[in-house]
Amino acid sequence: MARIHITILFALFVSTAIGQQDSTRKPVLKVLPTAYYTPETRIALEGFAYLSFYSKNAERASNARVFVAVTQNRQLLVDLPWQIFTAGEEFRITGKWDIKKFPEKFYGIGNNTEETTQETYTYRSTGITNRFQRKLTTNNYFGVGLDGRILGAMLPYSTLHEISDTNNIIGESGYKVAGIGPTFIHDSRDIILCPKKGTFLEATLLFNGGRAENVDLTYTKLILDYRQYFSLPKNTVICYQVSAQSTIGDVPYRELPTLGGPLMHRGYYFGRFRDKHLVFTQAEVRKHLFWRLGAAAFGSVGRVYEDFDTILFRK
Repeated sequence: MARIHITILFALFVSTAIGQQDSTRKPVLKVLPTAYYTPETRIALEGFAYLSFYSKNAERASNARVFVAVTQNRQLLVDLPWQIFTAGEEFRITGKWDIKKFPEKFYGIGNNTEETTQETYTYRSTGITNRFQRKLTTNNYFGVGLDGRILGAMLPYSTLHEISDTNNIIGESGYKVAGIGPTFIHDSRDIILCPKKGTFLEATLLFNGGRAENVDLTYTKLILDYRQYFSLPKNTVICYQVSAQSTIGDVPYRELPTLGGPLMHRGYYFGRFRDKHLVFTQAEVRKHLFWRLGAAAFGSVGRVYEDFDTILFRK
Protein backbone atom coordinates (compact mmCIF):
# COMPACT_ATOMS: atom_id res chain seq x y z
CA MET A 1 0.00 0.00 0.00
CA ALA A 2 1.29 3.45 -0.87
CA ARG A 3 2.22 5.67 2.05
CA ILE A 4 1.36 9.37 1.79
CA HIS A 5 2.97 11.79 4.25
CA ILE A 6 0.70 14.50 5.65
CA THR A 7 1.35 17.45 7.96
CA ILE A 8 -1.14 19.88 9.49
CA LEU A 9 0.41 22.58 11.66
CA PHE A 10 -0.45 25.90 13.29
CA ALA A 11 2.12 28.48 14.28
CA LEU A 12 2.51 31.98 15.61
CA PHE A 13 5.29 34.03 14.10
CA VAL A 14 6.95 37.37 14.65
CA SER A 15 7.59 39.38 11.50
CA THR A 16 10.74 41.46 11.22
CA ALA A 17 9.37 43.16 8.10
CA ILE A 18 11.76 41.19 5.89
CA GLY A 19 10.35 40.95 2.42
CA GLN A 20 7.80 43.72 2.85
CA GLN A 21 7.58 46.25 0.06
CA ASP A 22 9.31 49.52 0.89
CA SER A 23 7.54 52.56 -0.55
CA THR A 24 10.68 54.67 -0.04
CA ARG A 25 12.74 52.36 -2.29
CA LYS A 26 15.74 52.83 -0.02
CA PRO A 27 18.11 49.90 0.64
CA VAL A 28 17.31 47.95 3.80
CA LEU A 29 19.90 46.03 5.85
CA LYS A 30 18.97 43.87 8.84
CA VAL A 31 21.19 41.73 11.08
CA LEU A 32 20.01 39.16 13.64
CA PRO A 33 22.28 37.08 15.95
CA THR A 34 20.95 33.93 17.68
CA ALA A 35 22.23 30.94 19.67
CA TYR A 36 20.99 27.43 20.47
CA TYR A 37 22.07 24.02 21.83
CA THR A 38 21.58 20.49 20.47
CA PRO A 39 23.35 17.22 21.37
CA GLU A 40 24.81 16.98 17.84
CA THR A 41 26.26 20.49 17.82
CA ARG A 42 26.50 21.50 21.49
CA ILE A 43 26.51 25.32 21.67
CA ALA A 44 25.86 26.94 18.29
CA LEU A 45 26.11 30.61 17.35
CA GLU A 46 24.19 31.91 14.34
CA GLY A 47 24.10 35.14 12.42
CA PHE A 48 21.61 36.25 9.78
CA ALA A 49 21.92 39.31 7.54
CA TYR A 50 19.45 40.56 4.95
CA LEU A 51 19.85 43.20 2.25
CA SER A 52 16.96 44.49 0.13
CA PHE A 53 17.30 47.05 -2.65
CA TYR A 54 15.65 48.26 -5.86
CA SER A 55 17.34 48.26 -9.24
CA LYS A 56 16.55 51.18 -11.56
CA ASN A 57 12.94 51.10 -12.84
CA ALA A 58 12.28 47.74 -11.15
CA GLU A 59 8.88 47.34 -9.53
CA ARG A 60 9.99 44.59 -7.16
CA ALA A 61 12.83 44.61 -4.65
CA SER A 62 15.92 42.45 -5.06
CA ASN A 63 17.42 40.75 -2.03
CA ALA A 64 20.48 38.90 -0.79
CA ARG A 65 20.74 37.01 2.50
CA VAL A 66 23.59 35.51 4.51
CA PHE A 67 23.17 32.82 7.15
CA VAL A 68 26.19 31.58 9.15
CA ALA A 69 26.24 29.01 11.96
CA VAL A 70 29.33 27.90 13.93
CA THR A 71 29.14 25.23 16.62
CA GLN A 72 31.18 24.11 19.59
CA ASN A 73 31.85 20.85 17.73
CA ARG A 74 33.64 22.79 14.95
CA GLN A 75 30.75 22.45 12.53
CA LEU A 76 29.91 25.12 9.99
CA LEU A 77 26.98 26.27 7.86
CA VAL A 78 27.14 29.15 5.40
CA ASP A 79 24.12 29.88 3.21
CA LEU A 80 23.97 32.78 0.73
CA PRO A 81 20.78 32.97 -1.39
CA TRP A 82 19.98 35.82 -3.77
CA GLN A 83 17.11 37.02 -5.95
CA ILE A 84 18.13 39.90 -8.20
CA PHE A 85 16.15 41.94 -10.72
CA THR A 86 18.27 44.12 -13.01
CA ALA A 87 17.15 47.53 -14.31
CA GLY A 88 13.57 47.43 -15.54
CA GLU A 89 13.41 43.76 -14.48
CA GLU A 90 14.91 42.80 -17.85
CA PHE A 91 16.94 40.02 -16.22
CA ARG A 92 16.11 37.80 -13.27
CA ILE A 93 18.99 36.14 -11.42
CA THR A 94 18.26 33.74 -8.57
CA GLY A 95 20.46 31.26 -6.82
CA LYS A 96 22.29 30.10 -3.73
CA TRP A 97 25.84 29.32 -2.65
CA ASP A 98 26.50 27.20 0.43
CA ILE A 99 29.29 25.66 2.49
CA LYS A 100 28.49 22.86 4.92
CA LYS A 101 30.36 20.82 7.48
CA PHE A 102 27.49 19.53 9.54
CA PRO A 103 25.83 16.39 10.93
CA GLU A 104 22.68 15.03 9.31
CA LYS A 105 20.41 12.08 9.97
CA PHE A 106 20.28 9.23 7.45
CA TYR A 107 17.01 7.29 7.18
CA GLY A 108 17.71 5.38 3.99
CA ILE A 109 16.19 5.80 0.54
CA GLY A 110 12.49 5.50 -0.21
CA ASN A 111 9.04 6.49 0.97
CA ASN A 112 8.62 3.79 3.63
CA THR A 113 11.70 4.35 5.79
CA GLU A 114 11.10 4.20 9.54
CA GLU A 115 11.53 7.08 11.97
CA THR A 116 13.21 4.83 14.54
CA THR A 117 15.83 3.56 12.08
CA GLN A 118 18.41 6.27 11.58
CA GLU A 119 22.11 7.05 11.76
CA THR A 120 23.89 10.38 12.06
CA TYR A 121 26.65 11.13 9.58
CA THR A 122 28.84 14.17 8.92
CA TYR A 123 29.82 15.55 5.54
CA ARG A 124 31.60 18.50 3.95
CA SER A 125 30.27 20.13 0.82
CA THR A 126 30.09 23.31 -1.19
CA GLY A 127 27.54 23.96 -3.90
CA ILE A 128 25.97 26.58 -6.10
CA THR A 129 22.57 26.86 -7.77
CA ASN A 130 21.78 29.64 -10.23
CA ARG A 131 19.03 30.59 -12.67
CA PHE A 132 19.96 33.35 -15.15
CA GLN A 133 16.96 34.45 -17.20
CA ARG A 134 15.93 37.21 -19.56
CA LYS A 135 12.43 38.69 -19.79
CA LEU A 136 10.31 37.41 -22.68
CA THR A 137 7.11 39.26 -21.83
CA THR A 138 5.76 40.79 -18.63
CA ASN A 139 6.57 38.42 -15.73
CA ASN A 140 7.83 35.66 -18.07
CA TYR A 141 11.53 34.77 -18.11
CA PHE A 142 13.60 32.18 -19.98
CA GLY A 143 17.26 31.32 -19.61
CA VAL A 144 19.80 28.84 -18.36
CA GLY A 145 20.06 26.94 -15.08
CA LEU A 146 23.40 25.98 -13.57
CA ASP A 147 23.94 23.64 -10.60
CA GLY A 148 27.15 22.29 -9.11
CA ARG A 149 28.32 20.54 -5.96
CA ILE A 150 31.48 19.05 -4.46
CA LEU A 151 30.88 16.73 -1.51
CA GLY A 152 33.31 14.86 0.73
CA ALA A 153 32.71 11.46 2.27
CA MET A 154 29.57 10.84 4.33
CA LEU A 155 31.22 9.63 7.54
CA PRO A 156 30.97 7.07 8.99
CA TYR A 157 29.44 5.65 5.79
CA SER A 158 30.02 2.03 6.86
CA THR A 159 27.02 2.28 9.21
CA LEU A 160 24.71 3.67 6.52
CA HIS A 161 24.50 0.29 4.77
CA GLU A 162 22.88 -1.19 7.89
CA ILE A 163 19.86 1.04 7.23
CA SER A 164 19.77 1.25 3.44
CA ASP A 165 18.21 -1.53 1.36
CA THR A 166 21.03 -1.14 -1.16
CA ASN A 167 24.73 -1.82 -0.73
CA ASN A 168 25.58 1.00 -3.12
CA ILE A 169 24.73 4.48 -1.87
CA ILE A 170 25.90 6.62 -4.79
CA GLY A 171 28.24 9.35 -3.62
CA GLU A 172 28.79 8.03 -0.10
CA SER A 173 32.57 8.48 -0.36
CA GLY A 174 32.25 11.86 -2.08
CA TYR A 175 31.44 13.21 -5.53
CA LYS A 176 31.66 16.15 -7.92
CA VAL A 177 28.69 17.00 -10.15
CA ALA A 178 27.57 19.88 -12.36
CA GLY A 179 24.42 20.46 -14.39
CA ILE A 180 23.17 22.84 -17.06
CA GLY A 181 19.87 23.21 -18.88
CA PRO A 182 16.95 25.42 -19.91
CA THR A 183 14.75 27.12 -17.35
CA PHE A 184 11.47 29.06 -17.57
CA ILE A 185 9.87 31.12 -14.83
CA HIS A 186 6.61 33.04 -14.66
CA ASP A 187 6.63 35.31 -11.62
CA SER A 188 3.87 37.83 -10.97
CA ARG A 189 4.25 37.89 -7.17
CA ASP A 190 4.08 41.35 -5.64
CA ILE A 191 6.74 40.69 -2.98
CA ILE A 192 9.29 37.97 -3.63
CA LEU A 193 10.02 36.76 -0.07
CA CYS A 194 6.56 37.23 1.43
CA PRO A 195 3.97 37.39 -1.37
CA LYS A 196 0.43 38.58 -0.80
CA LYS A 197 -0.82 37.98 -4.33
CA GLY A 198 0.38 36.64 -7.65
CA THR A 199 1.58 33.45 -9.31
CA PHE A 200 4.92 31.66 -9.52
CA LEU A 201 5.74 28.87 -11.99
CA GLU A 202 9.13 27.24 -12.62
CA ALA A 203 10.02 24.57 -15.17
CA THR A 204 13.70 23.60 -15.24
CA LEU A 205 15.44 20.67 -16.95
CA LEU A 206 19.07 20.02 -15.98
CA PHE A 207 21.53 17.66 -17.65
CA ASN A 208 24.09 16.62 -15.05
CA GLY A 209 27.46 14.92 -15.13
CA GLY A 210 30.14 14.15 -12.61
CA ARG A 211 32.23 11.54 -10.88
CA ALA A 212 31.93 9.45 -7.71
CA GLU A 213 33.91 6.44 -6.48
CA ASN A 214 36.02 6.62 -9.69
CA VAL A 215 32.85 6.12 -11.77
CA ASP A 216 31.37 8.63 -14.21
CA LEU A 217 27.85 9.83 -13.36
CA THR A 218 25.18 11.11 -15.75
CA TYR A 219 21.60 11.98 -14.86
CA THR A 220 18.82 14.40 -15.71
CA LYS A 221 16.61 16.32 -13.31
CA LEU A 222 13.23 17.91 -14.01
CA ILE A 223 11.83 20.51 -11.59
CA LEU A 224 8.22 21.71 -11.77
CA ASP A 225 6.92 24.18 -9.18
CA TYR A 226 3.61 26.10 -9.15
CA ARG A 227 2.46 28.53 -6.44
CA GLN A 228 -0.58 30.79 -6.20
CA TYR A 229 -1.22 33.58 -3.66
CA PHE A 230 -4.51 35.35 -2.84
CA SER A 231 -4.89 38.50 -0.76
CA LEU A 232 -8.08 38.44 1.33
CA PRO A 233 -9.71 41.07 3.56
CA LYS A 234 -8.56 41.67 7.13
CA ASN A 235 -4.83 41.18 6.44
CA THR A 236 -5.23 37.55 5.44
CA VAL A 237 -3.35 35.67 2.72
CA ILE A 238 -4.11 32.18 1.43
CA CYS A 239 -1.71 30.31 -0.84
CA TYR A 240 -0.95 26.87 -2.17
CA GLN A 241 1.90 25.07 -3.93
CA VAL A 242 2.11 22.00 -6.17
CA SER A 243 5.58 20.67 -6.92
CA ALA A 244 7.15 17.67 -8.65
CA GLN A 245 10.74 16.58 -9.22
CA SER A 246 11.98 13.69 -11.32
CA THR A 247 15.47 12.28 -11.88
CA ILE A 248 16.71 9.64 -14.32
CA GLY A 249 20.19 8.09 -14.21
CA ASP A 250 22.92 7.67 -11.60
CA VAL A 251 21.90 10.21 -8.97
CA PRO A 252 24.09 10.76 -5.87
CA TYR A 253 22.22 10.35 -2.59
CA ARG A 254 22.30 14.02 -1.63
CA GLU A 255 21.11 15.11 -5.09
CA LEU A 256 17.93 13.01 -4.90
CA PRO A 257 14.57 14.83 -4.62
CA THR A 258 13.96 15.41 -0.92
CA LEU A 259 10.92 15.82 1.33
CA GLY A 260 11.28 17.53 4.69
CA GLY A 261 12.61 20.80 6.04
CA PRO A 262 11.33 24.38 6.18
CA LEU A 263 10.38 24.65 2.48
CA MET A 264 8.87 21.30 1.52
CA HIS A 265 6.90 19.38 4.16
CA ARG A 266 7.41 21.49 7.26
CA GLY A 267 7.28 19.38 10.39
CA TYR A 268 9.48 16.66 8.91
CA TYR A 269 13.25 16.60 9.31
CA PHE A 270 15.14 17.86 6.24
CA GLY A 271 16.11 14.82 4.20
CA ARG A 272 13.60 12.58 5.98
CA PHE A 273 12.49 11.11 2.62
CA ARG A 274 14.64 10.86 -0.53
CA ASP A 275 14.19 8.99 -3.80
CA LYS A 276 14.35 9.48 -7.56
CA HIS A 277 10.93 11.14 -7.89
CA LEU A 278 8.79 13.41 -5.73
CA VAL A 279 5.28 14.86 -5.69
CA PHE A 280 4.17 17.38 -3.10
CA THR A 281 1.46 19.93 -2.37
CA GLN A 282 0.89 22.33 0.50
CA ALA A 283 -1.52 25.10 1.45
CA GLU A 284 -1.24 27.90 3.98
CA VAL A 285 -3.37 30.61 5.53
CA ARG A 286 -1.52 33.42 7.26
CA LYS A 287 -2.92 36.46 9.04
CA HIS A 288 -1.39 39.57 10.53
CA LEU A 289 -2.69 40.02 14.09
CA PHE A 290 -1.10 43.18 15.51
CA TRP A 291 2.28 44.89 15.69
CA ARG A 292 4.67 42.30 14.23
CA LEU A 293 2.74 39.29 15.42
CA GLY A 294 1.00 36.98 12.97
CA ALA A 295 -0.46 33.49 12.80
CA ALA A 296 -0.25 30.79 10.15
CA ALA A 297 -1.95 27.44 9.62
CA PHE A 298 -0.59 25.10 6.97
CA GLY A 299 -0.81 21.52 5.80
CA SER A 300 0.97 19.42 3.21
CA VAL A 301 0.77 16.07 1.46
CA GLY A 302 3.62 14.40 -0.38
CA ARG A 303 5.64 11.31 -1.16
CA VAL A 304 8.83 10.16 -2.86
CA TYR A 305 8.97 7.14 -5.14
CA GLU A 306 11.46 5.03 -7.07
CA ASP A 307 9.72 4.70 -10.43
CA PHE A 308 6.60 5.81 -12.27
CA ASP A 309 4.69 2.61 -11.49
CA THR A 310 4.78 3.55 -7.81
CA ILE A 311 3.07 6.91 -8.19
CA LEU A 312 0.30 5.25 -10.19
CA PHE A 313 -0.23 2.98 -7.15
CA ARG A 314 0.49 -0.20 -9.06
CA LYS A 315 3.08 -1.05 -6.40
